[in-house]
Amino acid sequence: MSENKNKKNKTRNKNLTNKIRSIMRGNASTSKMVLSIQKCLFEYPSQELKDISDFIKLKTFCIEENTFSAPLDLSKNHFNQINRLKEINDKNIERNYIKILSWYILSNKEKVDTFIDFLAEASYYAICGDADKIQELLVNLPLSDQKSIYSSRIYSALYVFSEKLIKDYLYENINSAWARARLIYPLMYYYINIPNENILDQLLLHVVPKGTNAFIEKEVIKFIINPDCVNSLNISILCYLGLLSHPYDALEYICKGLENKIACGQIENILDIGTVQNLANTFPNHRIAQLAKLLSGEKIDIDNKVENILGIKFPEDSIQKKLFLSIFDCSFYSPPKIKPISKLMESVISIRWSKYPTTEEFNEIDSFRKRYSALPVGVILDSFSRSIYMFTRENINIDFLYCLRMILFTGCVTPLSLMGPGGYDLLKKKFLFRNLSEREAENLISSNFSVPSMPREDRIWICEVNWRLSQLQFAGHLQAWASTAREAFPAWVYPRYLSGLDWGWLESVIEKIGMKPFVGNDNGIYIFFLKQAELFQRESVAFRIAIEPKARRISPETFCLWLFDTYDKNAIAIIRISLMAEVILKLRLADNYMAALTLRVTFLEEAVKRFGFIDHLLSEKDLMQEEEALNANISRMSVGSNQFEITWLTLQVDTNSQNKQIYESYILMNNTLHSSIASQKKKSNYLYDNGSSSEYNSFYSDWPLVMVICGIVNTFISHPTSGIESILSVRIRHDNFRREFSSAISILGRSYFAKVRGVMVDKLVKEFETKIYQEIQIWLDDKMHTKSIKHVNGVFDLIPNQEEMEALIRAVRPMDSLDGMIMVVFEWIKPKLTAQLKSVRENLTSKFSHMLSLRIEETENFLIDNGKDPEEVKSVSEAINSLVVRRARDLREWFKIPRERNSQKLKVIEIIIAVEQRFKMSINSGHLKISTLPLNIANSFIDPDHIRHFYDLISEIIHNCLKHAKKHPVRIRFTNIGNDIVASNLTHLGEDKLENITGHPYQTLHDTLFGEGKSGTKKIAYLSSSIIRKGVTINFIRRKFSYHVKMPKKVFGVIEERRK
Repeated sequence: MSENKNKKNKTRNKNLTNKIRSIMRGNASTSKMVLSIQKCLFEYPSQELKDISDFIKLKTFCIEENTFSAPLDLSKNHFNQINRLKEINDKNIERNYIKILSWYILSNKEKVDTFIDFLAEASYYAICGDADKIQELLVNLPLSDQKSIYSSRIYSALYVFSEKLIKDYLYENINSAWARARLIYPLMYYYINIPNENILDQLLLHVVPKGTNAFIEKEVIKFIINPDCVNSLNISILCYLGLLSHPYDALEYICKGLENKIACGQIENILDIGTVQNLANTFPNHRIAQLAKLLSGEKIDIDNKVENILGIKFPEDSIQKKLFLSIFDCSFYSPPKIKPISKLMESVISIRWSKYPTTEEFNEIDSFRKRYSALPVGVILDSFSRSIYMFTRENINIDFLYCLRMILFTGCVTPLSLMGPGGYDLLKKKFLFRNLSEREAENLISSNFSVPSMPREDRIWICEVNWRLSQLQFAGHLQAWASTAREAFPAWVYPRYLSGLDWGWLESVIEKIGMKPFVGNDNGIYIFFLKQAELFQRESVAFRIAIEPKARRISPETFCLWLFDTYDKNAIAIIRISLMAEVILKLRLADNYMAALTLRVTFLEEAVKRFGFIDHLLSEKDLMQEEEALNANISRMSVGSNQFEITWLTLQVDTNSQNKQIYESYILMNNTLHSSIASQKKKSNYLYDNGSSSEYNSFYSDWPLVMVICGIVNTFISHPTSGIESILSVRIRHDNFRREFSSAISILGRSYFAKVRGVMVDKLVKEFETKIYQEIQIWLDDKMHTKSIKHVNGVFDLIPNQEEMEALIRAVRPMDSLDGMIMVVFEWIKPKLTAQLKSVRENLTSKFSHMLSLRIEETENFLIDNGKDPEEVKSVSEAINSLVVRRARDLREWFKIPRERNSQKLKVIEIIIAVEQRFKMSINSGHLKISTLPLNIANSFIDPDHIRHFYDLISEIIHNCLKHAKKHPVRIRFTNIGNDIVASNLTHLGEDKLENITGHPYQTLHDTLFGEGKSGTKKIAYLSSSIIRKGVTINFIRRKFSYHVKMPKKVFGVIEERRK
């Protein structure tokens, strides 16, 4: 008898329901009970959990006011179990978890109802812009309800102006050790700064220690801060977290999990619909009720008009409710004549009934939806603004999620929800709208489209276009899709309005069929330009591949005309965003970087001549900035010393801008971290833009300071115009250094050698020249880089080591501003850079010179061994060796930081060399040669304001000579004749002709573009007068075998001789 009884007990204990009941009857803490439940569910994975008595559920889960002390009491063991749930996504375990969590939620019905009512009221006051009223409602909640993470999120959103108030509130209501160590600071940081995902991830790298569970712990933190930041946690994990949270939070987590499943098309995998229905019946004013309708297959109405909205408690007969509901109704061509109650509502109404939002309106909505994501109104406005294509699309499942949210909160399917991102696909795939008539939906949607008598001038225009595009997309009509998109969406440079195009779909198409349909296709080219503009890509390979056939084998002028003829005004945006100098080079429209830079500005100037200035594409200020950028590049690519003249002020401004957010996080952490955490050590790894990485050991409280210091150093390394890599690339590696030797060697090739036959001088020099250039290039590639994994011998090592970092931390900690910190780091960089430049100077006169001499000796032996006259070879070898060693010694001056910044004037020879870069192809082919300038001309200075004018003047003279010379070689020389300088081209031109043209100085940029007409000679006259700031007559003299341009010496900056 006793034996049978024991067998029955053992059998009963093997039952999942009995085991769970036993755990719930125990007196363990919630944290330990959840671990036991997890173990039990994994022990019986195939069993379905049955219901248990309400008494046990209430006794276990009902929260009394003073017993809910430490929500989110997580530990390492908990994250081990959460990781296990992530790896084993079992349907039955999921169903059992939903059931257990529902017991917890239903056992606290009053608390959940209270919180739903609070959020509905708070949402209304958020619409009204009454933050004080929200704060009043929040602090009057029962203390246990203020332990909801939603309370903390709302409080943080309300008090973004006071770190101390947020910190005090969070420490009072978030009691668990884990939450205080890992959650409080990221939560504060998020709601104060609203950072993008990358910055939040970077922050969490330093909050969460490395280890097996680091990834899942970061995902959990992001989810708690804002559930929409993470979509990778399955329902079982969300239920696990829900059991350790406030019951309202638990209800939200279930909803989030169900929404994700539906959005991913896994509606059939939701097993326990009965439990969801039970929650829906209990909480009819929460979106769980609408979710239950969808899951049960209940028919959903489709209508333009929204009768009610969940989650916002408007006063009875509120006209503001009528105004708010009208934004979802596509049949409204204009807003109701009701005055918005707040700035927020003004922005909402404006973006709904305007074709394009203003920047201020966009920022208002964007800030509100992120900061108040814990309120239903924040979620509603997020879904609404996405439905009218205000934000960049992510992927189709995210599109489905926000389309679903619109339906849940409005309680019906509206044309607006279906015309938004993903709506058409959702309708066609039928996994959600099983009882919705597709034809009825399409008819209602099309009834809201533009007609000739009533075009849509509100935001519905973009919904209508994307609906039509979705139909073409779904049908696979690629060419029609591209053509329709190009026709519909004009180009913008600033602000860059979104088209709403599905870039994820486009990428999937390219993966399947390749780029062939887009290559050389006008519509395809435009689509890839739009993509580059919207996604803020620095360069688009797809755009370059698509446009390359159009640029092949035609002149830049013809290409420019094709752009204008094909894309009209949109061509301006294409040039500014997609046709950067690097792309122009790769398209072979120019043969060097200087020519590409010039060509880009020339394209823009031609665009202004054709279309005028257009504010959202190219303003007069924009063009001036482009001109200044070219000026800066001309300056950087000039020869002469001061190559390491660094614009520290520019660097300081840009460094401040780039590191402001991480500096603010340092300030915030100083005020928030608990002393026990702040004093702990943390290893931080920083990846620099040159590919180097360095690990630093610092206190938790100092890691943002480490990031600030690293950011300042990184800006100095990678700044596009003033950074060390830019200096090395543009001023040293890019032809300049090599050209110094080239210029000297080319003179040697035209020199007289007593022991060398004239015909052999140039030939022998060229033999040595090639080998010298190879050696120079090896040295440049090896040494003239910042030190990194790729360039281990790079001379410039500016990355602080651990000891240097500790010294920098001590030095910057007393600073009370970011600018102060920047100056401290700059003062650390300067002597370090000076020492490294000194080592380069020493290298030039020792190792580098020795290396060149060895290569010259090798070449000498090779030439003699191959039958060249030994005496001739040795004579040229000695001369070249002496020349290159001397030139290397002279170039030491390049590698110094000047004590004083120069006036930014440029010598004429420096600008001439930049012009030579523009015409490098003609020079290399022998079609063009510019003779050595007289010293008084070469060493004259051109003022900064006239650098571009002078550059254009010389370019125009050369261009005219090349144009008229046709196949004949062009040889240009500059000579002094009295108070004039004559530019002469000795070549066959034709009949004699004398032309005198008077130019007038440019007064405005408009005059610069339009004042000189189309004639090249007129351009030269007007450019000359602009440089000397007064009217001037230029003489153009054409002879049978020569062409001369006579200009005053002042144009070249040469002081005129006084007449005796």
